[in-house]
Amino acid sequence: MGLIVFIGILAIPYVYNSHQSDKKHRKSEAIKAELKELRAEYITLKSDIVGQNKQSDVAIRLETRGIKPISEAPTNLNSPDD
Repeated sequence: MGLIVFIGILAIPYVYNSHQSDKKHRKSEAIKAELKELRAEYITLKSDIVGQNKQSDVAIRLETRGIKPISEAPTNLNSPDD
């Protein structure tokens, strides 16, 4: 009789620990899935930003404001003695 009570008392923390472990594992998996989704969103946004910063795209956006890219080569202001 005493052995059965002792095993029953030991079973309570064992079951509780098992439930807590399962809960932490589920939470960890949810965080991993969210991290994967956020990483994909980050990569998408980063590629959009990099695409918007290309010289041709910037030139098109600046033309709407009246700024045009230079069409001739810059002149050298240094003296020929240098």
